[in-house]
Amino acid sequence: MKFLFLCRLFQGESASSKPIDTLIYPEIDEATFCSMRRDVGNGRLNIFAYVRANTFGEDYIDLYYYNMSSNSSHKRFILQENKKLSENEEVLFLYIIRDNKLYIDDENMCHLCMEVNKAFPGIHFTNYKANEISVALEHIYFSFIKQGPYEILYKANLERIAYNVFQLDINLIGKSPVELFDGLPINFLRMINQSDEFLLRWISSDRQRWKVVYEEYRAFLDSIPDEIQWEYLLQLYEFRNEGLEFRLKIYRLLKGTNCVYVSKYIKYCRNEKICSIKKRDVPKISEIDNVLHKQDITIQLLRKEKYFDKLIQRYKNDFYEYSYAEFMIFLPDGINAIIEESIEQENCLLDYVIPVVEGSTRILFMRKKISKQKSYITIEIKDNTILQAYGKNNRVLDTHELSFLEIYAGIKGINFNPLDIYKENEISGIKLFNTYYKEFMERHKMCIIMDQNHVEYRQLTLWECFPKECAH
Repeated sequence: MKFLFLCRLFQGESASSKPIDTLIYPEIDEATFCSMRRDVGNGRLNIFAYVRANTFGEDYIDLYYYNMSSNSSHKRFILQENKKLSENEEVLFLYIIRDNKLYIDDENMCHLCMEVNKAFPGIHFTNYKANEISVALEHIYFSFIKQGPYEILYKANLERIAYNVFQLDINLIGKSPVELFDGLPINFLRMINQSDEFLLRWISSDRQRWKVVYEEYRAFLDSIPDEIQWEYLLQLYEFRNEGLEFRLKIYRLLKGTNCVYVSKYIKYCRNEKICSIKKRDVPKISEIDNVLHKQDITIQLLRKEKYFDKLIQRYKNDFYEYSYAEFMIFLPDGINAIIEESIEQENCLLDYVIPVVEGSTRILFMRKKISKQKSYITIEIKDNTILQAYGKNNRVLDTHELSFLEIYAGIKGINFNPLDIYKENEISGIKLFNTYYKEFMERHKMCIIMDQNHVEYRQLTLWECFPKECAH
């Protein structure tokens, strides 16, 4: 008796609603009902939904709504394809499922999605989460009754747009999502449908501008932008005519990150435009802060470009330039050359600009003759000593490069010791370097000349160390 009484409460018949024919749509069994009743919680509006077959073998959704706080708010709905609820029932159904207290647990939601997809593949049901139960029930109902724009949008898996369609100006006689929105591309609609926040932002924004920005970049988009990528494109549009391919690399890099990086990369693009520096690689997420720091330094330096260039020319000395075999060494002719070298080498060279223009240290470029415009090795000389010599990303020079530098230092009378150039952790484990250094020390050991009256110490000459090379 208790079971039948509670079923009648759930059915909640009213004077304005047509009773459900329980011969065609039997009540759930007592075990299922007891399980459902046990899961009902206070302070929430509970929904239980089951995919069942009626006495004619037709599948339908058996929906039970129960509110513990009010005995008058119990209701059973039957949702079936091509069968519309009565006017009063439809109003009540849509009112109930729009309540933000509506609740279904994760397990039942997962089971419902699986059963609906199996029984009704034509409605293109999404694997909804439990907190999306309102959207899920609307999807089922409007797809079942073929309700104009709602059905079109839900079946196109534009469920968030469908759920909020009352806030939008659409073409009600359209036969596809594109027609409903007067030509907006389907991928644009899928983009704004990704989250409630994304959609609501579009609703409250300048929609025409969004459309223009999307049309500007749509040919380059190989996938649907996420919200962070879209924010980047909106801001990127203001300087859209410069370096599009490069900037779209950044767009792809931003996928799945957060909005903090959008502002950083937009600043990076603005700074790059000011710096007018070409052939940059797109900085990684982990590198962007350091790159922005370098850009800020670059901008400050460029503001005094003419002044710095004059100082660099003043301290420039052709004595330091040298060419032999496949390599050449020369000094930069201006501030831009140092900036370019820093970018190409991805090092901290910009920190040395002020000492260079003050004449307290010298920066030299070592290049291959066959590609002298391409950055290769950066050298620092101070107090007539080679202090640093690195390739790209602070690469330690190989033995061939070190041998050239050794010859250069000897000819120019510059102090050179490879062990003083690099830190221990930079050369640890490099066997070729250790072998080279032993040979280097052997070449530069002190020669002792003894006779009866005195002992003389002298360093071996380059001719003695490199007879073949010096012969050329």
